Amino acid sequence: MDVYHAIVKVLRRFFDIHSFCVLEQNAQTDWSTIWSDSGFPLSFEELLPFVELAKERRSFSFYPLDEGHLLILPTLKAGRVVSVLMGYLLNDPEEFLRENESVLGFIMFFSGLVLENLRLYQEVLDSATVQEGLKKYFQTMLDSMDEAISVWDESQRLVFTNQSYIRSDPNEKVVGIIKNLVTQSYENRNRNSLEKEIEGHFYSFGTVLLGSPDQVLVSMEDISNTKELERIKKLDQIRTEFVSNISHEFRTPLAAIKAYAETIRDSFSSLDEETGQQFMITILEQSDHLEELLNRLLDFSKLENHTMQLEIENFDLVEQVQEVEQNIQKMLEMYAVSFSIETDLAKAVVSGDRKRINQVIFNFVTNAIKYRDAEKPERWAKVSIEESEEEGKVTLSVIDNGIGIPQECMDKVFEKFYRVDTSLTYTVEGTGLGLAVSKEILDKHHALIMVKSEEGKGSSFSFSLPKAE
Repeated sequence: MDVYHAIVKVLRRFFDIHSFCVLEQNAQTDWSTIWSDSGFPLSFEELLPFVELAKERRSFSFYPLDEGHLLILPTLKAGRVVSVLMGYLLNDPEEFLRENESVLGFIMFFSGLVLENLRLYQEVLDSATVQEGLKKYFQTMLDSMDEAISVWDESQRLVFTNQSYIRSDPNEKVVGIIKNLVTQSYENRNRNSLEKEIEGHFYSFGTVLLGSPDQVLVSMEDISNTKELERIKKLDQIRTEFVSNISHEFRTPLAAIKAYAETIRDSFSSLDEETGQQFMITILEQSDHLEELLNRLLDFSKLENHTMQLEIENFDLVEQVQEVEQNIQKMLEMYAVSFSIETDLAKAVVSGDRKRINQVIFNFVTNAIKYRDAEKPERWAKVSIEESEEEGKVTLSVIDNGIGIPQECMDKVFEKFYRVDTSLTYTVEGTGLGLAVSKEILDKHHALIMVKSEEGKGSSFSFSLPKAE
């Protein structure tokens, strides 16, 4: 509007203009009055024919009225009339036109140019306002998301973050993983996703390649609660399966004991001594099997309730290993694994719960046998007993050349029911409780378990116990 006032001010230097009116096109066909002096003699409807005249001529003109003249000054955009300035003149403009017609044409041309530039400037301002509004809208939307959002350029520079990313305050390990994913996205020009456990937290990462400019958006979400829920559900399922399976296992020894006992009862007088002895041996073996199942159930209960108690005494570790060796002979033959005891100690008398330590050694050794590497021509397991580096202690190690444990599973092998997922997982018998029970026993002894393993080469499980005083 200020521009129109400036144009009127210039025109009044040349003409005796009584009053002005400005009409502007709103749409393709609609016109409206945007400014009119109070003394302007013509109404909007009376001016519309003059607008059509301006559109037709696309140049300034004067039109005589009953009293005075009407100045018609159009402004053009790309050759099209977009507004018309109307001036009511009291005097005849003919004298001025004879001398200054070109001046009026110049005023019309530059007024149109200025108005067009002003419109373009306003459009830019409006566009910037819209863009700023959109930016704030998307910023608010991204800030409301639980996922931590970050945008990175090809130089791995952080160019945008939402509030969730700022609150998460990712450490160097997390940032390192994000940068690796950004690099992968630039290399393969595709989306990438990853789930990773970092310092006890599970994170889910996803990337999207953005264009213009070339940047990568990374979303990160802490899914620890979801993973924990999945783990609890899985544990509940395994517990149910464990109880169901072990309950089923009770039937075999019970059925055998009952069958042989009934046979002895019904045929006692006719059984010869050798047959009777054989029946009694079978009953004893099945009773031992039944006792083992019951002990497994008791260990499971104590492990769940943390109620395991120790009976501390002095005993010889070498003797316990020798006892275990006797109990695993059939297993060694079945899996074609050799076994040896390596020690320079005639005796290794320590203080602890003899039965429980025997159970730990048995668990470690049977695991070494079960998880042998069938592709190796020589498969072995051995127990080493030696003086500990820590004064006043003896160290026992169970070593094998089996399939080994993947590095990412090392922290989980002592979890209840956990079994390393390998090709042997579903062929090897076990409940996944052996190592968990062993850890509970050694924790009660304040003994630290040292595990060394390399996938494809083998494993070593070690612990130390104090010498008997």
